[in-house]
Amino acid sequence: MQRGEINFSNHSLRRMQQRGIGLKALGLLLEYGEVKHDGHGGKVVYLNKQKRDFLRADIGKNIYTRMEKQLSAYAVISEDEEVLITVGHRLKKVRR
Repeated sequence: MQRGEINFSNHSLRRMQQRGIGLKALGLLLEYGEVKHDGHGGKVVYLNKQKRDFLRADIGKNIYTRMEKQLSAYAVISEDEEVLITVGHRLKKVRR
């Protein structure tokens, strides 16, 4: 997914703070993540195993290990990819 200028909803900023997901982790998630339509006019971005492996190779094992918990997250963005709606931690696999 190409990262352009993304706007944060107030809800997404609160959720990032509550769930301990930083801007750097969010940026990596949006850059490397897999995109799936959520069926409600938004897109869910998450890291599958293949994308995690690419990310680990690019940023290094030590940095990846420190950020791993934050990277087990998902983000919901608007259909036009301009607004971050919410973020959270993945508790289950994303079904395709």
